[in-house]
Amino acid sequence: MAARAPVELVLAGIWSEVLQLDCIGVHDNFLELGGDSLLATQVISRVRKALHAELPMRAIFETPTVAGLAAQIAEVQAKKAAPEEKVAASSLIS
Repeated sequence: MAARAPVELVLAGIWSEVLQLDCIGVHDNFLELGGDSLLATQVISRVRKALHAELPMRAIFETPTVAGLAAQIAEVQAKKAAPEEKVAASSLIS
């Protein structure tokens, strides 16, 4: 299945470059495609740069699909935005 969202498109592109494969589906398994810990390091580094998301290395092993990693990135970005929203809300109350 092809990427369905912008984050999935970016991730599929990163995986394609790192794994040197032309076509990456959102449910393809990173490890089954030839990924290993060294390549995972490259993926995590590129994700940090491209999507400004800090993920632990284990993330790619816990959810080794584009769809799974995209969901983890969404969680990280939501948590990152949450404190900013709380500060904005508290300043409205004061």
